[in-house]
Amino acid sequence: MYLDEPYFSGGGQSGPVCRSCKAPIHKNERFTRITFVNDPDGTKGLTGEYHDLCSKPFASIADALSSLGRLWR
Repeated sequence: MYLDEPYFSGGGQSGPVCRSCKAPIHKNERFTRITFVNDPDGTKGLTGEYHDLCSKPFASIADALSSLGRLWR
């Protein structure tokens, strides 16, 4: 039921949401902004804020894609 949702506040989500786990990033939590070369503006859902723990695998992928892109230029 919708009232059982853990983040129900009646007003909707107002802050950033982790791109990986989809949980809110609270103002006292550490986060990392990751930019993917194939999604610089975030329309594909990759570029954005991630919790520090959630960001590690995505940061590695973003770095690898960036390195590969430099090889083909």
